[in-house]
Amino acid sequence: MIRPASFACSALLCLTSACTPGVENPSAQAPVPRPPAPAASSSTSVERVLSADAVHLVWESPAKLGELCQRGLDRAAEIKAQLLASTGTTAVRTRDNTLEPLDAIDRVIDDVWGPVGIIQVAGPSSALRDAASECSQRFSAFYSELSLDVRVYNLLASLPPEGLNPVDRRYLEHYLDDFRRSGVDRDEATRARLTQLNTELVDYGQAFGKNIREGTKTVYVEPSQLQGLPQDFISLHPPNAEGKVGLTTDYPDLKPVLAYADSSELRRRMYHAFRNVGYPENDAVLIEILKRRREKAVLLGYESWNAYAAADLMTKNVETIQRFIEDMVAASRPIAAKEAEELLAYLRRADPKLEYLYEADAIYARAKISAERFGVDPQAVRKYFGYTAVRDGILAVYGELFNLEFVPIDGAVWHDSVEYFSMQRGGAELGRFYLDMHPREGKYKHAAMWGMHTGNNRGRIPVTSLLCNFPDPKAGPALMEHGEVSYFFHEFGHLIHHMLATSTPWLGQNGISAEGDFTEVPSQLLEEWIWDPDVLARFAVHADTGQAIPRELVQNMRAADDFGKGLWALRQLFFAAFSHYVHLEDPNQLNLETFTAGIFAKYHAYRRPQGLHLYASNGHVIGMSSTVYTYPWSMMIAKDMFTRFEKEGLLNSAVMQEYGAKVLAPGGSRDAQDLIADFLGRPYSTAAFERWLHR
Repeated sequence: MIRPASFACSALLCLTSACTPGVENPSAQAPVPRPPAPAASSSTSVERVLSADAVHLVWESPAKLGELCQRGLDRAAEIKAQLLASTGTTAVRTRDNTLEPLDAIDRVIDDVWGPVGIIQVAGPSSALRDAASECSQRFSAFYSELSLDVRVYNLLASLPPEGLNPVDRRYLEHYLDDFRRSGVDRDEATRARLTQLNTELVDYGQAFGKNIREGTKTVYVEPSQLQGLPQDFISLHPPNAEGKVGLTTDYPDLKPVLAYADSSELRRRMYHAFRNVGYPENDAVLIEILKRRREKAVLLGYESWNAYAAADLMTKNVETIQRFIEDMVAASRPIAAKEAEELLAYLRRADPKLEYLYEADAIYARAKISAERFGVDPQAVRKYFGYTAVRDGILAVYGELFNLEFVPIDGAVWHDSVEYFSMQRGGAELGRFYLDMHPREGKYKHAAMWGMHTGNNRGRIPVTSLLCNFPDPKAGPALMEHGEVSYFFHEFGHLIHHMLATSTPWLGQNGISAEGDFTEVPSQLLEEWIWDPDVLARFAVHADTGQAIPRELVQNMRAADDFGKGLWALRQLFFAAFSHYVHLEDPNQLNLETFTAGIFAKYHAYRRPQGLHLYASNGHVIGMSSTVYTYPWSMMIAKDMFTRFEKEGLLNSAVMQEYGAKVLAPGGSRDAQDLIADFLGRPYSTAAFERWLHR
């Protein structure tokens, strides 16, 4: 079964074709043809609750959203009832009378739940966001009930796999496994308790996310404390009536302060505020989530939640995950320690008595060392990355690499800053997507791709969206950090993955549906392109002179980026270790602050300030639970896959399209390790990652 309203995130665990002109004022586009559905495909005929042309109805009003939600639930329940009724008239289960109805349920729910997921985290009003949250709870409850319905499971289990083709057989096997992992084979009392736990986990998870989205903090400072910050930033932050400047914990304020503010007091105040978003509310919420995850895993026969979560991943078990984390820590720590000493030495020039290195100061010190050692001034680099040029350039590069066109659509959007596009190839529409790229009150605070509709190979086009928080060109020059350009490229990689993975009839095998610890690999791979001088020269032009970014500067930026990769790796591993080990603790005895302090001391190279509650704003521990190791794991695989492009050329469209066909298009219809081997011609290896870490 599908996991609607899916999302994929960039590694924001750290803090920080020709392009189509006229995107700011797109003209209406004529309807474009879509690829025909394969004639051989059969499908349970179901009227769509919400087509790609009508997703805007979800954000029309809370009442309309509720109406569509009810319609989707009613239609799904009707199909389920028809499936169960067929047991009395059909002696033999077949693909068409068993798999097709289940996929039809997925389709009608995907019609509504996907778009609802966007409104839940980015809707223009609290009323719409609350209505979307309520609807999402109802869809979650429906799937929880379906996955624990013994009657449906027995129908599925009675379908003979021998007559199915490999794709259909895998779909059947995974559907049955989903049922068993839900607890359908447990006794009635256990199934009832699992249903209750699932409902409560959804409720607590939504509360955790809402506390982050609505928990933005503001730090008020004297204008004199802005010394060191870019002038365009200062111009956008005039003093208020009391003569104070307000700085929020949203990324467009936070990142420049941590990178450029000469005032260590300001940097530390901002960092402290950022790392306390969601506190104290999420302290109790996280404990309740951990309790229910632990109980659910035990009821399902697993020793721990970690064992349950790993069972259908590439790693398969807790031992492999722990070995990976600890081996990576051992490899990264000496490099990180050396880098930390250099950062601390720089900071001691201004403060000789400084005893420890704090993360709030590390980004600033690294920027200063980059300027001294490598001739890279991050403030000067920003001048080459105006948001509009970056957006157009990224669309152009992806279009050329994957043989795609991105055409603006003049259609309804949920906020006037959102842009809407059609993705086409040879004039045929392959999908649609929205770009919601700038911060606003009540919106998701990080960067992520949200799947709205999953496509298939019988005419259903995918729809997706990016949610980011980049500077808004309506408010000024909207200069971006190079790291933000990397995030954009990363998230667009998720978008392309979701849009191209339409090769099977089944929604549950399409989109980003491979093993969970593979989902970050494609997007992390594509981050490599924003370090290539030839790629950047296509869109990175100086805001004042119009000059393309010099090749030598890009090479120096790469050298500067290498300084700090040990600290980067160790920091990723801290979050991986936190998410893993916190799920092995007894939540009834757990003090989150004490536990976090211990993990911080063991896995971080930085000193932890008092009064920090970074777990309260760590949405990854909700969305990814115990598997945040996915980020460094994916980096390891991505570095290996990149070796083909290093040999054959980053702008080699033939290789990229082969990659799209062999790795992205299959979705979850094959094991990830087989997709990798098919593209590389061999199993994946850690060698490329180790070379990168030690170069």
